[in-house]
Amino acid sequence: MIVDSLFLYHRGCGQILVWKLGLVGVAIGTAISVVYRLLALVIYTSKHILHRPVLKFLKNFINSIFTIVISYVVINNFIGIQTFTFINWFIFAIKSVLIVLCIVIINVLVVDRKQLNVIKSLLIKRKKD
Repeated sequence: MIVDSLFLYHRGCGQILVWKLGLVGVAIGTAISVVYRLLALVIYTSKHILHRPVLKFLKNFINSIFTIVISYVVINNFIGIQTFTFINWFIFAIKSVLIVLCIVIINVLVVDRKQLNVIKSLLIKRKKD
């Protein structure tokens, strides 16, 4: 039932927006339907499966968006996208991965120390086995 309504919602948004905006309208309609589905799944799983508040998801989601935006800004301002050859693209990709990794590590150290402790305990347990 949810899949059918999602399909109809996506088709409706896509058809309405494609008439005014073309292919960009289809992309916007797809984004709207994906966000709708994401929210529906978060609410359902939070209440019926995970039994935890939706605000916990919201905190993690906002933190992820913040990390993505900061990574994008840092990469664009410090190394810029200058990919003319495959080698340049490969070097850019390595630099980007290292920058994003540093930003994620700093984010975890500052925002989510509890999760870091869980990861540490799992790694220590794995070393002992």
